[in-house]
Amino acid sequence: MLVQTPDGLRGTRGCFHGNALPTFNNKLQSAPNPALCSASTTMTSEKPSTPTNEDLPPIKPEEENGCFLMNSHISQIPGLSPTLKALSDDRVRGRRAGILATDSEYIKLAKQGGHKGLLWHTEASSLSSRHSYKAPDWFSPADKGNGNISLITSEHKRSPRAFQRREPPFGSDNMSAWERDDSSASTESQNNNLPDGETDKLPNQTLERSKFRRIVFDKKPAPVNMSTLLSFGYDYIKEPVHVKNPYLSTMEEDILYHFSLGTKTHDLPQMFGDIKFVCVGGSANRMKAFAQFIHHELSLPGNPNDIQDICEGTDRYCMYKVGPVLSISHGMGVPSISIMLHELIKLLHHAQCRDVVLFRLGTSGGVGKKLESSSGTVVITDKAVDYSFQPKFEQVVLGKVITRSTELDEGVSNELLQYSTEIPNLPTVIGNTMCTHDFYEGQGRLDGALCSFSHEEKLEYLRKAYDAGVRNIEMESTVFAAMCRVCGLKAAVICVTLLNRFEGDQISSPHDVLVEYQQRPQILVSYFIKKRLGLIA
Repeated sequence: MLVQTPDGLRGTRGCFHGNALPTFNNKLQSAPNPALCSASTTMTSEKPSTPTNEDLPPIKPEEENGCFLMNSHISQIPGLSPTLKALSDDRVRGRRAGILATDSEYIKLAKQGGHKGLLWHTEASSLSSRHSYKAPDWFSPADKGNGNISLITSEHKRSPRAFQRREPPFGSDNMSAWERDDSSASTESQNNNLPDGETDKLPNQTLERSKFRRIVFDKKPAPVNMSTLLSFGYDYIKEPVHVKNPYLSTMEEDILYHFSLGTKTHDLPQMFGDIKFVCVGGSANRMKAFAQFIHHELSLPGNPNDIQDICEGTDRYCMYKVGPVLSISHGMGVPSISIMLHELIKLLHHAQCRDVVLFRLGTSGGVGKKLESSSGTVVITDKAVDYSFQPKFEQVVLGKVITRSTELDEGVSNELLQYSTEIPNLPTVIGNTMCTHDFYEGQGRLDGALCSFSHEEKLEYLRKAYDAGVRNIEMESTVFAAMCRVCGLKAAVICVTLLNRFEGDQISSPHDVLVEYQQRPQILVSYFIKKRLGLIA
């Protein structure tokens, strides 16, 4: 609290100095019993004035009419120090007006009406010297010559673009690529986000197209950063590829003979450590075409025709690496794909790959009716079943039959089925896939070199297969599903039907039609990969 003193404004803290307060207390102890300072009389209706320092000059301490008077300054608070001898009878009359020697300093000041003008101040007293400051750049535009702040005028409000210090490094015409191309010859479409008349006021800017305009159909897109590409939902997953062979850890070198690769001759983690998707198919040419297709779909740098076969040292299989995708051929039948899968899983293990999804892309014979029976239908495998329609794979090991489950990852299958609805002209169903060990007799064909059954027996067998949920027939799905399941790999089988087996055995569609059919599983899987990588919403 500030109070007015002869020396100016001062605080109330530390108002007693030295021994002033103890001396005052000692004097109070020696003072006689207090009494009213004057005889009681009837108070007049005239409002008394508040006493000040000038009205009450200090006198020596004495006793008069039972009042204790003093001239020593007991406080720096105005009104507490002066004597009360000059008070009029009207002022000191009454219980509340009379000031007693036993009253505290605060009560004495309160009975005097407080300090006159304590809270009063003038406008000039609250002003202090003004200090200039440097306004930030974002506050308002300033004149760089003299540093003066220029106020925002109505003209500036009508032209908010005049306040933009820098131009964005991209086009800002709020137009689509097609609208921009159609209006390239028109000068009125440029800078169409400016108010009327503002284009004439922009210095050194013409209505020509921005040099930063995005080229939509760029034949040579910028290289893709694979670390950024793979960060969409995959960095946090730490699921390694397992092998079920305790002897591999004791080997000094593991030679992947059919791939022409080895753990000592090749740096497998550096070559394949970023693999997230593996796509396998029977034909070498088909898998090379898929590698070129996925190269284009992922907009990777380089020419797709220049990709090299990693397994060129052998004529067993072909292998192409395209970003996080590995495309491999596996030949025909269970034995051929079984050999490839053994070395592929070991390759992924040695390369320390994590959370890999495997796809088998192939062709098949359809087993169904209506949409399911038409050629070109894509079948996503729910379960891979054997000749008896059971989801199992039997492997003979050292003269003993080992049975393994052939159930595939349900989440991947459902995800593929959902994505198929987002792709036009892609008829897709989900069902069981029957795997046989032969293309002719094993699948009930009547056009092979050998045939030991009738046409009616064939149709009866196909009807049983259809009732068991089978929608297509091929020759690799059971071993593919069984080995992936044992090693903890997510896998899916996607095959297109080339004919309906209820209607015939031979494939008679034109070559160009068959090529288009074979591309349908590739289109679906590429859509899945782009979804997983966050390249499409």
